Amino acid sequence: MIGRTLKFQVNNDVLSNAVSFAVRLLNPRNRDGEQTSGVRIDADGKTVKLSVVEDDTSGSIEIVANVEVPGSVLIPGRLLLEIVTKLPNSSVTLDAEKNQVNLSCAGSKFTLQTMDIAKSLVAPPLEGTTGVVDGHELGEAIHKVANAAAKDVPMYAGVLFNTSGEKISLLATDRYRVAIDEMKWKSGKAITDLDALVPARMLGEIAKTFSNQGEVTITTKADAYRISFASDSKVVTFALLKTSLPALRELFPENIDHFAIINKQELIESIRRAALVVVGDQALVMNFNGENLNIEGASQNAQVSETIGIELTGDDLKVKLRPNFLLDGISGVTTEFIKIGFTKSPNPNKPGPVLISNHGSKDAVDSYRYLLQPNLL
Repeated sequence: MIGRTLKFQVNNDVLSNAVSFAVRLLNPRNRDGEQTSGVRIDADGKTVKLSVVEDDTSGSIEIVANVEVPGSVLIPGRLLLEIVTKLPNSSVTLDAEKNQVNLSCAGSKFTLQTMDIAKSLVAPPLEGTTGVVDGHELGEAIHKVANAAAKDVPMYAGVLFNTSGEKISLLATDRYRVAIDEMKWKSGKAITDLDALVPARMLGEIAKTFSNQGEVTITTKADAYRISFASDSKVVTFALLKTSLPALRELFPENIDHFAIINKQELIESIRRAALVVVGDQALVMNFNGENLNIEGASQNAQVSETIGIELTGDDLKVKLRPNFLLDGISGVTTEFIKIGFTKSPNPNKPGPVLISNHGSKDAVDSYRYLLQPNLL
């Protein structure tokens, strides 16, 4: 029965993890308005469900607890999170009655005013087409691709989830770079017609929430522009973007015969040191020359030069690349050595994009690719 009173006990590490998950889904713009940022708690049987519904996003998580009195309550989410994260790792009792809730743990006791439960919503499960992926692979693919989505251009602020045969691909761009990665659906559990532009701002939370799950169920409903990600105890549902990306796959060349092979960690360390002297959107000069890569940077107050060994196939080449974009691309490489390929441009005054990929097995090379447009020299 839905009521204003409930009581349950649970270990605080379990409760604080659940509250943290729910509060992360709340809109940070409502940080100063707790009455619009509530976490609903429903207790029944041996299960306590924490859920939030705000703007176009909803989520829920279920935990096992000792429920003495079943019921429901709505509590200011961020205040609850601040409390439970500072309590000791011990049994906590949450006891709600009338318009307040008492929360006690060891020697600590808090009394909070509750919110109007009548104004809270319980989001129904999204009913649509479903597919299943590995949670770790999903988190890895998001990590590799989501950084390439635009932060301030709504049209390019999403990651395209698309089915190709037995694989699901993730693709993003901000017009200066394009990143793509692929993973496989679980056997017999694919969404064959998936074509969804997922807001990149939500995918960090999806990766954090589900990357340690064995299986994650993806559900989409095209006519409702909605998508959900779910595991055994957690569900996150939000709106898709109602825009579309231009055709970008054709930008990736099938073969490249002009490329450099470089130790990934050495390259990362050199770029990070060189980036110390550049300002804002300034680029580094990358001079691929014989068996060496020379990286140069300069600002009004400093200059830098870094040299590392490479294996170059093709002619010497000089390009200018933004260090932050370059590091984003390298972060998706999973092999010890990185391959930087040089594409041709129809415009002799404009360099072609560089293609960053793994250097290893054919499968690894085909899975992750990152295309970056150099700055003009």
